Amino acid sequence: MKRTFEIKNDGQFEFKYAIFDFNNEEEKTKVKEERQRELEGRLAEKADEKEEAKGGKAPAKKADPKAKPPAKGKADVVPDGQVCQVSQYSITPAIGSIAPDSSAVVTVTFNAKGAKFYDSTICIDIANRDPSVQTEGIPFQLCAESSIPGISSLDYDQIFEEQTVIPSLDPSLNTQTVISSSLYSMQENVFWFGTMVASKNPEGTRERFKIINPNKIPCTVKFAVKPRSTSKSEGFCFDVQPEGLTIDPHKHKYVSVGFNPSAMM
Repeated sequence: MKRTFEIKNDGQFEFKYAIFDFNNEEEKTKVKEERQRELEGRLAEKADEKEEAKGGKAPAKKADPKAKPPAKGKADVVPDGQVCQVSQYSITPAIGSIAPDSSAVVTVTFNAKGAKFYDSTICIDIANRDPSVQTEGIPFQLCAESSIPGISSLDYDQIFEEQTVIPSLDPSLNTQTVISSSLYSMQENVFWFGTMVASKNPEGTRERFKIINPNKIPCTVKFAVKPRSTSKSEGFCFDVQPEGLTIDPHKHKYVSVGFNPSAMM
C-alpha cells in the first residue's frame, strides 16, 4: 500500500529536508551536526566576503583536484531518492532540496506483515528553520493496520446454527438424550448426517453451514469434500455447493453440503 504527502517550500530561499525515525536519537544527532557544519560554513563565507569588502584579502581555498564540478544552478546537490525505513514503512525520497514556491512529493510504502496495528512517527527536519520551534524536528505520524484474510473455524454454535452441536458422540460424554441426525461433534470433529434409507430419499438431504468472515478485509474461500479413505469400495456420496465464495468483512454466507447415498453402507 502506498500513500503520498507533500513538503512545500513557500519561502524565498531553497532549503534542504531530511526524514528519519523520530525515535532514532543517533540520526537526530547526525542531522543536527550536519546542519551545524553547514551553518558554520555559511558564516565563514560571510566573514570572508566582509573581509574582501573592507579591502582585505580572504585566505585562498585549495581546490580539490578529485572534486566534481558543481551542477549548474545548484550550489548544493543532495542525493535525492534515499529510502528511510521505519518499522514496516519505507519513505522515499528521505532527503532532498526544494526550490522556492515548489514542493517535493514523498511516497510512503506500507509493507503489511501479520495481523497487527503499526503506529510509527517520523521526523521531518528542515534546514535553517526557526530552531526555537519544534527543536526535535517536525513529527509526522504514520498509522496502518495489517490484517490476514480468514474465516471463523472455532465458533461451532455460529457455524452450525441450524443444527445441534454436542461435545462428543460418546454416550458417556454427550448430554443429549437422543442422538438422531444433523449433529456436529466437537471431540471427533465430525458432522453426522444420520441414517437414511436410500430408496425413500432419492434426492438425499442437504445441510447449510454458516461461513463467517470476522476480519476487516474480504476473503475468498474455496470448498471441497474428499473421502477420508482411499478405498474405492466404500463409495462417496457427498458434495458441496458452491465451490467458492467471496465474503466481505464482518459478513457471512452459507455453504450447502449434500448427502445422497445410492447404496446401503
